[in-house]
Amino acid sequence: MEYLTSMSSADFLIEQMANQLSAKDSFYNKFAVKQYRGNITTVIVRTFKGHTNMIQHDVTSPKPYSRSHLVSGTKGIVCKYPEPDRISKNVYDAALWSSISPLSEKSVSNRYNSLDIPDFTYGAWKTNAPIELKLKGGGTTGVKAANNA
Repeated sequence: MEYLTSMSSADFLIEQMANQLSAKDSFYNKFAVKQYRGNITTVIVRTFKGHTNMIQHDVTSPKPYSRSHLVSGTKGIVCKYPEPDRISKNVYDAALWSSISPLSEKSVSNRYNSLDIPDFTYGAWKTNAPIELKLKGGGTTGVKAANNA
């Protein structure tokens, strides 16, 4: 992943709900005076190979709860619930995906400017051998020594 841009909607529901609840129960008064972030955040990620990924975080839309993942492209589409043996768990992917939230928040707070996504592999992703999805054999990215400057 090379860079991302994120945009959030305004809050159209949470403040209204907090006000309605506080009118009936004083417990919610502390929530009625707060300002809330947008209800839906959309992140567009551009990869080094020219692909784009859209990620949405939707906290209030009235729809059934689902953890299904949808991946679509020019040659097909899949929508399914992720199975544990189908999710890659190497440390670089975890670091990369964990960086999306704080970068997205920073992009939103800076008028949706694009931000570079760190390359936690220091370029090794270009030459890494593909790994089997069940992680048999592991990956080929080595460990880079830290500089003690």
